[in-house]
Amino acid sequence: MELSNQFKDNTNAKPQEAPVMPNIVQSSAGSSKNNMMWIIVAAVIVILVIIGVYFYISSQNNATPSSQSSNQTSTQDTTAQGNLDSDLNAINVGSGEEDFSSVDADLKSL
Repeated sequence: MELSNQFKDNTNAKPQEAPVMPNIVQSSAGSSKNNMMWIIVAAVIVILVIIGVYFYISSQNNATPSSQSSNQTSTQDTTAQGNLDSDLNAINVGSGEEDFSSVDADLKSL
């Protein structure tokens, strides 16, 4: 019985009407302001990207010579350290007692 109910003509049903689309009228002033805003936003984004790329490239250029110069600097530091050690070993300190004997004599006279 249920099958026969599904295929019955529905005489009481109203025919479906096509949906009505509302007419949307945009003013030219609002549209131009909206377009101008998007142009400004796009320009700011482009400028920020250019600045970011500039700083990235400049940091890459600074990093490369810096690493090369740090290798040269460490070699120079090692050489300078060797020179300082040899100069330090070449100094004749002598006896510390001789230097303080005059000070001791001055203190005894007080």
